[in-house]
Amino acid sequence: MNLSKEKTEFINSYLYLLPTILVFGLFLFGPILYSTYISLNSWSLLSPPKFIGFKNFVDLVNDINFKDSLFTTLKYTVMYVPSTVLLALISAILLNFPLKGKVIFRALFFFPVITSTVVASVIWKWILHGDYGILNYFIEALGFKSVQWLGNPNTVLLCVVVVNIWRDFGFYTILLLGGLQSIPNEIYDSAIVEGASIKNIIMKITVPLLTPVISVVTIMATVFSLQVFDTIYVMTSGGPVNATSTVGWLIYSQAFRSQRMGYSATIGLILFIITFIISLVELHFLHVEFEY
Repeated sequence: MNLSKEKTEFINSYLYLLPTILVFGLFLFGPILYSTYISLNSWSLLSPPKFIGFKNFVDLVNDINFKDSLFTTLKYTVMYVPSTVLLALISAILLNFPLKGKVIFRALFFFPVITSTVVASVIWKWILHGDYGILNYFIEALGFKSVQWLGNPNTVLLCVVVVNIWRDFGFYTILLLGGLQSIPNEIYDSAIVEGASIKNIIMKITVPLLTPVISVVTIMATVFSLQVFDTIYVMTSGGPVNATSTVGWLIYSQAFRSQRMGYSATIGLILFIITFIISLVELHFLHVEFEY
């Protein structure tokens, strides 16, 4: 059987890609399928899984703790994503100007990203400590009353948001800076010749042409925020009074504290579905292509 040149090249291309597809499928769909299987079972790690059908999903619908943790996660996401993206955009625009020593500034912006999450969280936990924290030291030095930053349900989630913004915005800044440097200088030169102000250049040229990169950054920030766990684990352990009990924390708590692996897998699947849907919605509304 003789195949045309086009079909032969098509088959060969997929044969070359086959190892990558198999590995990618193994590590992507393998855990999803296994989590789906576990979600249909009652499993405490100490005994073999026992099939219970969709009981975990029924329990999840009636679980007030899941509803509260989902609300907390969405609240965290609403505070984290716009602030991080906006701060990263402003930082990228400033770093894109021809400033002296901008390489040093870029390194400083990126330094928190390469800092261990555990180390950064422990440092910030002591900075925000209600009795011995350096932040309260300066507040009291100014004549104000100290604040229990991590002990107050009204302030603790905001503290976690601030710490994660500090850690992450440098990474998004680098991505946006790469997008800025891909915009041809001729566009800016033409705008300057036409007498456009800095404000108009940023709002009518930079931001619109940077929209595809902003979309990617926004979706990445959303995915990471919906899965937040490590900072909460170190700084608050879901408290006080479950004020920082996100879905990620609930998954950990149900799996390793309550020994409910099947129920934990169920929560993980629902979080995956929610994250996937929100990402699709953002991709639909933010995905814009420009030619220049």
